[in-house]
Amino acid sequence: AFGMRISDFGFSLPQSTIRSPQSEFRNVNWTFVTRRWENMDISWWVSPAFVDIDDDGDQDLLAGTGDGRITFFRNIGTPTTPAWRFVTSKYAGIDVGGYATPAFADIDADGDYDLFIGNDAGRITFYRNIGSREEAVWMFVTDDYLGSSVGWLALPALADVDDDGDLDFFVGTWSAISHWRNDGTPTAPSWTLVTHQYANISEKGGGLAPAFADLDQDGDLDMLLGWQYGPIRTYSNLGTPTNPIWARTADDTCPLDLGGYSTPALADWDADGDLDLLVGDYHSRVRMFRNDAGPLALPAWVDAGLVSAVDPDELYHAAPALVDIDADGDLDLFVGEDDGTVDFLRNLGSPTNPNWVLTAVDYEGFDVGKYAKPTFGDLDDDGDYDLLMGAQDGRLHFYENTGTPQAP
Repeated sequence: AFGMRISDFGFSLPQSTIRSPQSEFRNVNWTFVTRRWENMDISWWVSPAFVDIDDDGDQDLLAGTGDGRITFFRNIGTPTTPAWRFVTSKYAGIDVGGYATPAFADIDADGDYDLFIGNDAGRITFYRNIGSREEAVWMFVTDDYLGSSVGWLALPALADVDDDGDLDFFVGTWSAISHWRNDGTPTAPSWTLVTHQYANISEKGGGLAPAFADLDQDGDLDMLLGWQYGPIRTYSNLGTPTNPIWARTADDTCPLDLGGYSTPALADWDADGDLDLLVGDYHSRVRMFRNDAGPLALPAWVDAGLVSAVDPDELYHAAPALVDIDADGDLDLFVGEDDGTVDFLRNLGSPTNPNWVLTAVDYEGFDVGKYAKPTFGDLDDDGDYDLLMGAQDGRLHFYENTGTPQAP
């Protein structure tokens, strides 16, 4: 999970396919748009960062790549209907060597974003924005911002974890997290190394990528931690906004590690007000996990068994997606497969007690090649669900729904 980010953005970048018999869905009217959505075939080892770099009210995309550069896509659409325009694969001439991981923050409190970039040498490069919010002008300051290397790989994140009004600095490394406390001010940071083993967090899998947000809405920051070989870790802050105490969810006893190639999908599939989970695995099984914690607490996952209508002997790499595709008030299920197609399972149960029944194999004849991963959202803000699908080739496939919410 290198370069994981938490962002208030309308969709994620996935992989998938879909199809259904004409006799079953006579009014289906999907319109295939492109196999290269906005030409967003970026590079290898992509680390995305979303930021309103031109101060026009929507999020732009700047993605670090394995060759040490940054690719820039400007959003020329709106916050609700993004339209990506490729600008350059060598943004501002920046080259940090390898494995560029950008992070944006107003580190000098002058009203515009500054830029930090981690690299494979474990160092942080700093560019100060001497332009404006509307037009960034990057001035190189240093390629050793924190004064030392953290080892192989540097994955930066900034967050005010002590609630003193300024940003503190975190760098995920191959096996741990380093923490620098800001003892200066919002306009003039002064970094004090606290530890190279923040909260005694360590993973043998490597590539620790921290991200901070108030996940349980209790007024303090919690932490998500991506890493190379395992599930995303969740750390709840049991302390205060000024003195965090991190407690990892007990994934040793929690049944959420289904081995390699697990693919999660979050949705309230029992209509009790909190998010539940479906997880596809390498063997094309889809397992249900019910959240019994309630909406204002960290999830308490209960294994609710397999989705029996999904055939685990047919294909591999099941990638589930939940959406009320027929607008009948309950969630239906789509499952992407390794051959680039998607199966459709209609919910013939209820919002609180789903009963997914296999309705269509190779739904609508959609085929993205390999490793289909569907995701749904109203991308054009017209009141119905559109479809984005990812694939093994790293491209996005976009299908616009030109039908209705009841009959796409």
